[in-house]
Amino acid sequence: MEGDRMAAACHERGLTPVVTLNHFTVPAWFARDGAWNQPEAPELFERYCRRVVSHFAGEVTWWVTLNEPNVGALLAATGLLAYGGPAEAAQQDPADAFARRVGGEPGTATLALPVTTPEGVANLCEAHRRARTAIKELQPKARVGWSLTLQDVQAGEGGEQKAAEMLRHIVEPFLELSKDDDFVGVQTYTRMVFGPDGPLKAARTERTFQTGWEYYPQALGNAVRLAAGFTGVPVLVTENGIATADDDLRIAHIRQALAGLPEAIADGAGVLGYLHWTLLDNWEWHAGYAMTFGLVAVDRQTFDRAPKPSLRYLGRVAATNGACLDTGRS
Repeated sequence: MEGDRMAAACHERGLTPVVTLNHFTVPAWFARDGAWNQPEAPELFERYCRRVVSHFAGEVTWWVTLNEPNVGALLAATGLLAYGGPAEAAQQDPADAFARRVGGEPGTATLALPVTTPEGVANLCEAHRRARTAIKELQPKARVGWSLTLQDVQAGEGGEQKAAEMLRHIVEPFLELSKDDDFVGVQTYTRMVFGPDGPLKAARTERTFQTGWEYYPQALGNAVRLAAGFTGVPVLVTENGIATADDDLRIAHIRQALAGLPEAIADGAGVLGYLHWTLLDNWEWHAGYAMTFGLVAVDRQTFDRAPKPSLRYLGRVAATNGACLDTGRS
């Protein structure tokens, strides 16, 4: 299997593979039966996890059960249904819109993510608990957690209550569940500043992400502090990066974001590692291949791969254990 080859290739190169068991996509039959809203979802996910973990037979010992289980709650609370995009009209059922997009009849397919229903969120949480228990039974020494979207929540003038509500409803319940994990995965790209009526829109600059997000690399250190302080468990940065065609800007972002980690560690946060999003320019749910997050460019016609200077820079950071961050040299 391709997964076996990838895990073996990581070990051959001195890399530790970290595997996410579910990153949004689900089988068509699972979606048709209600996706995460169906009562059987946690049991089905546990069964799947047992098969995958058993298959790798110790070649993988770091497991992320679910990717961003709180993203649906975040998007619903902020009035967004897609990254940086407008919400569906209030009268439009997202499940019906999903069914039309995939060519199915309304009612026969359920939007897998974002999960916004209370039942779906509860099932995601139970699926994580069951997966964690199953993985530990199969691999007692495995490291298990899940990855949360934790943008840096800040209060602007008069926005203290809104910011607190965001943390209380969208972040803290998921961090609470992480207290029993080996680590909490933190996925941070920008900040969210709240005014008295909700999130404030940042002005666009030449550094604004292709996604429309504000350039704010300091968000990483702040999110790590939040996660570590709330849970008391170590943090693994499972996503951080920038969507830009300017690779010099990507290098600057990496340097400034990583500079916040020693500061967070000095404040008491345990940081296990940093995983950049992403190695290859990838397909994004809301924009296809238009957003370029990668350290390596990919020609979609020939599939040729072209490493960017940012790849070498991040490698240099790893090789020097961060010492080159102080000089800014690549």
